[in-house]
Amino acid sequence: MKTNTQALFRLTVKVSKWNSSVAISKHVRFTAFFLVSLLHSCATISVEIPTVVDDKLERYVTAIGLEIVAVSEHRDRWSNYEFKLADFARRDILGLSTGNQRIFISYELSRLAYKRQNYRWLLRHTLAHEIAHDVIGRDAGIPHDGVDHSLGLANRITGRDLGLSDRIKFRPYSRLAELAADRKGMEYWRRLGWHCGHWVRLFLDFTAQGYAGDVDHPTEERLKQATQICSE
Repeated sequence: MKTNTQALFRLTVKVSKWNSSVAISKHVRFTAFFLVSLLHSCATISVEIPTVVDDKLERYVTAIGLEIVAVSEHRDRWSNYEFKLADFARRDILGLSTGNQRIFISYELSRLAYKRQNYRWLLRHTLAHEIAHDVIGRDAGIPHDGVDHSLGLANRITGRDLGLSDRIKFRPYSRLAELAADRKGMEYWRRLGWHCGHWVRLFLDFTAQGYAGDVDHPTEERLKQATQICSE
């Protein structure tokens, strides 16, 4: 999931613009991992993505992540889950699921959520969405409607946005896979007793700020789906 950085972190309250250089360079390291099923060739390849070393925040994100995993279809795999803090090259990317129970979460989002309650809902949203991706897999069993939904929307996430080498061809989840991850993520929220109104409010905020999303993350459609689910 992605959106404009200032709009994303403003949400329902006015906050000061954060400094994207916030000493991350002092803590950045590169962690090798296998980018499973996300490459254009669908091959498994070892690549590097920048991560941030912050044990306190990583424990915090992991605790929330495992709380969600506990109500998911992967509850028996909880010990396999790894949650890493990512220094994405594109600052408005919130999370990434690479399969095999490995999930990367924006360091800046994690830092803000640790301090402020309103960002905590955004972190819970992101974790539920990415865990849902891990459970569902790559577009498995998701029908395609054959309609071109890209008109008027652009800015599809690329490998370079994630900090990957240009030689890596990154294939993002489809629009329908993103909607499916939202649906399943909202189901996890329901099981945990987290009110779906917070999920809907995130998209309402994006819409109010004029953020339409991108080809694979259409804000209007995600809001419509979330509103419908929340009203059931």
